[in-house]
Amino acid sequence: MDADERAMFVDALPKQRRMLVQSGCLVLPFFRQRGLACAFRIPIGDESEHVKRLVGAPDDYEFTCFLAIGHAAGLTPRSGRR
Repeated sequence: MDADERAMFVDALPKQRRMLVQSGCLVLPFFRQRGLACAFRIPIGDESEHVKRLVGAPDDYEFTCFLAIGHAAGLTPRSGRR
């Protein structure tokens, strides 16, 4: 991590914490018990607006992070699980 990346991280962390504390919905990582994995991404630039257009989200919605949950590519869930 270079100095600029570290500065962005130090600036963003308290803001992210505040957003999570004030959010109306919080996803807890219990999905790992089911053999799933996740990828967490904080949108940059106009990514949030792009995703809002793709999914048809209302203009007043805010996407503060993207959380993808699923099975890794090439791996399939065990029989009977989805």
